Amino acid sequence: MDIVKFLSQGGVHEKEIRRHFRGRVQYEGTGPVFDHPLYLMAFSNRSGSNLLAEYLRTTPLFSGFHEQLNHTTVCKQAERWGAETFPDLIRLGTEHLNEGRFMHGYKASWDQIVMLHRFNIPAMYTGVRVIHITRDDLLGQAISYHIASQTKRWTSVQKGEEIDPVYDTRQIAHLITSSQMSANAIQTLCSVFDIPRLHVTYEEVTRRPRRVVMRIGKFADADLTDWSPGKPKIQRQADRLNDIFRTRFIEDTKQALLR
Repeated sequence: MDIVKFLSQGGVHEKEIRRHFRGRVQYEGTGPVFDHPLYLMAFSNRSGSNLLAEYLRTTPLFSGFHEQLNHTTVCKQAERWGAETFPDLIRLGTEHLNEGRFMHGYKASWDQIVMLHRFNIPAMYTGVRVIHITRDDLLGQAISYHIASQTKRWTSVQKGEEIDPVYDTRQIAHLITSSQMSANAIQTLCSVFDIPRLHVTYEEVTRRPRRVVMRIGKFADADLTDWSPGKPKIQRQADRLNDIFRTRFIEDTKQALLR
C-alpha cells in the first residue's frame, strides 16, 4: 500500500472526536500554552507500553501515558470537565491529571499522532518528542493480542472473561503484519514531522528498566539517576497457552512455506 495513502486515513478516534466537538478540534492560538514539549509514547497493542508507562509515572518527571486520546475517554472527560473544544480538553486534562509532575504525557498510536498534527495540538507545546516502544518478538506480541482480544484481559490486573481462546493462524499472521505496519508508520511520521524519536523495546524494559528510564530522562533533558524501579503492578501474562499457540503457528507456517 502507498505509505502516504495509508497514513492519510483518519482513524475512528479522530472521527468520533470531531463529531463530539462538532468540528471544534483545531488549536488556533498564536503561541504555546505549555513551556515544554509534548511527550508521546508511540505504541501498538501488546508492545509493553503499559509497563513502561507505569515505570514513568513513578518518576518525579512524568504523569499520564494512559490511552487518554481514545475517543471514549476523550468524550467522557470533555463532559466531566466542561471542555467545549479539543484544545480545551488537552489544557484541562493537564491541569486535572498531572499529579504535580512537570510533564503530562500521552500514549498514541500512529493514527493518533496524525490526528494531533491535523488538530495543530503540537503548537500548544514547545515541540514534540516521541518515545517509541516496540517488541522484538513480533510473534509473541501477536499471540498475546490474539488471546487478550478474546479474553478481554488486557493487563494482569483485569479480570476479563472466563473463556477458552480459539487459535487462528490467519488472525495471528494479520496481527504480525499490523504491528510491523504500525512501527513503520510511526518511524515515517517522525521523519515527516521532524520529531525526535527515542526507540526502546519491551524486552529492554523487562530486563533493564532502570537503564531504559535513564535513557528517557536524558532524552527529556532531565536527571533521573535517583530513580529506581519498584515491583510493577502489571505482571507478565503469557502462560502455557501462549506457548501452545506459538508452536502451532510455527508448524503451520513452516508447512505453508515448504510446500
